[in-house]
Amino acid sequence: LKGKVSLVRGQRTPVLLQKGDEVQVGDAILTDAKSSASVRLPDRSAVRIFPNSQVELRPESGNWKDFLLLLLGNVRIQIENLSGRPNPKVMTTPTAIIAVRGTVFAVAVEQNGDTQVGVERGAVGVASQLHPGQEVLIKPGQEVWVRHGEGPSQPQRMQRPMPGLAGFGSSGIGMQGP
Repeated sequence: LKGKVSLVRGQRTPVLLQKGDEVQVGDAILTDAKSSASVRLPDRSAVRIFPNSQVELRPESGNWKDFLLLLLGNVRIQIENLSGRPNPKVMTTPTAIIAVRGTVFAVAVEQNGDTQVGVERGAVGVASQLHPGQEVLIKPGQEVWVRHGEGPSQPQRMQRPMPGLAGFGSSGIGMQGP
C-alpha cells in the first residue's frame, strides 16, 4: 500500500486498508490521487492498482475466471501460468471484456467508461460489452480502445505510455500514474 487506500465490503462504510490486510471476493478497492495498492491472488497473479482507481474483486467460476472489474482508473496485471498451463481469466470494465492468456498487461478506464488495453508480454483478447463475440487479439507493444457503443478498435502500436508497462513509460493516458 501507498497512501490511503479504502476498502468497501458489501454495503458497509469504507475503511482504510493496512499492509497485509486480506481482501475478499466482492470487495471494492478505492485509491485516491496519492495512493496505490498491490493485490496478490491465490494463484500468485498480481494486480497493481494506480491512483484514482476503483476496482472490484469478482468471484471466479466456469472455465474462464471473471476475477476483476475495473470501474475507473488504471491497473497493471500479471497473470501467472498454473503448473506450466494457461491460467484463463477474464476482467471487465464498463465497456470491455478482456480475456487473459497468461500475460502482463495494463488497463485504463476513463470517467466516461472508455477503456484502453495495452500488452507488455503475452496476449489478451478484447471485446466490447455490447458485442462480446467480436474479440480482437492484442500482442506485446499493442493497444486497443473500447468506447461506449462500439466494438474494440483494431490493435495498433501503443501510441502513449500506460502506467505500469515496462518499456512503455509510466505516465498515464489522461490519468496520473504513480
